[in-house]
Amino acid sequence: MNIRKRIAQRICPGVFMENQILIKRNIDLRQDISNTKSELKKNNRLLSSLEELMKQNYKLISVSLTKSIYNMNETVIVYSSGNRNGIDIYVKHPSKSRHYLVVYVEINEDNNSIFIANIESSEENSNKGYGSLAMEYLLKYVKDHRIRKISGIISHVDAAHYDRLEHYYNKFGFDVDFKKMRIEKTL
Repeated sequence: MNIRKRIAQRICPGVFMENQILIKRNIDLRQDISNTKSELKKNNRLLSSLEELMKQNYKLISVSLTKSIYNMNETVIVYSSGNRNGIDIYVKHPSKSRHYLVVYVEINEDNNSIFIANIESSEENSNKGYGSLAMEYLLKYVKDHRIRKISGIISHVDAAHYDRLEHYYNKFGFDVDFKKMRIEKTL
């Protein structure tokens, strides 16, 4: 501590302490302002991204936080496109143009079932919770539309991580059959 501060502390200890409190409050206020500006930028990116999706006629499912221990609390947008024959479920970051993950689903109204044709994601986006968010929505869609059966195929392209696929599908109540290379869930 320099000499001026020591003299001020001895002569006017109350004023010195009050000054130190004001300095601390000023630092805290600057940090709050910085944090608020950062949140506003994030929110503006999110709103811009949502507006762009709406212009392209996508259906907003949710703005969610990821739950993965590897990528906890990342804000992502879950949205879909579709028609009577199928839906596509997308997960993307508000400020990125490409999606992290897409689930392609075919709807068969004749036998009240859906078929998961493909789940497309890059290796760098694995284990970050994007697939779980998409599957949670798909299961909600199935429930809302009273669909009785979900099935799909397991691709040989995914051979390097069959253990992860099995864990993923089992987590959502699917039966996984590697002999037939199929997944299935009856509701």
